[in-house]
Amino acid sequence: MCVTTITIIIAITNNYATGSVTGSSYVGGLVGYAYTEMSGTLTLTNNYATGDVSGQTDVGGLVGYVWPEYVSK
Repeated sequence: MCVTTITIIIAITNNYATGSVTGSSYVGGLVGYAYTEMSGTLTLTNNYATGDVSGQTDVGGLVGYVWPEYVSK
């Protein structure tokens, strides 16, 4: 038997977005959808978005949706 573990690490650092974003779902000013698996991490450091963000579901000014839904700080 072969067991493989994959850890997904997403690091987004020193970025910005200034335009408006419009969509239906998974809409974010910088990231629409981030999938990190159960053992993965998403780290956002020194980022910002200044435009209008609009949509119907899973909408956020910086990130629209993160899975799994755990956020610290």
